[in-house]
Amino acid sequence: MLPPSPWDEPLVRIHSSKERPAEANTAVHYHDYWFWIDDRDMKSKSEYLFILVLFSLAETGVAPQTPVITVPAN
Repeated sequence: MLPPSPWDEPLVRIHSSKERPAEANTAVHYHDYWFWIDDRDMKSKSEYLFILVLFSLAETGVAPQTPVITVPAN
């Protein structure tokens, strides 16, 4: 049998329950369930923050500039 690999662990551990969590860093109420990241889970919190930063970098809100072509009229 192979030893456990660190790659087998989830990047972010998300909990769920019907009751609102008491110790949550981030919590979402969706379809009568609460989903959250525990405030004491530093690994999940840091991975979640990294994902948020990537999304904010990808969402600049600036439309890409199209190239301007100049054609001489002589």
